[in-house]
Amino acid sequence: FLSVYRSSRPTIRAIPIVAQKKFATDYKLKAISLSVITIKNVIEKFERTGSVDVSALQRFLQNFALRLRHVIAIDGKHIEHAIN
Repeated sequence: FLSVYRSSRPTIRAIPIVAQKKFATDYKLKAISLSVITIKNVIEKFERTGSVDVSALQRFLQNFALRLRHVIAIDGKHIEHAIN
């Protein structure tokens, strides 16, 4: 099974669907594990200090949203499916 797509170059490339799914799964695991660690660090710092660096939290949330959109684009699923 092959999925064909056009790149920015005029050539057509074919990538096995299995490889696409493996990449999407690996990327999800990487993105999720990094997010879990970051969330844990923010919570632990808040528990220790009683405050949160708002700019760092905002950067984290923006990066997380970008990664989530990228993973959704890789899988070709709607955001509702990714959240559920």
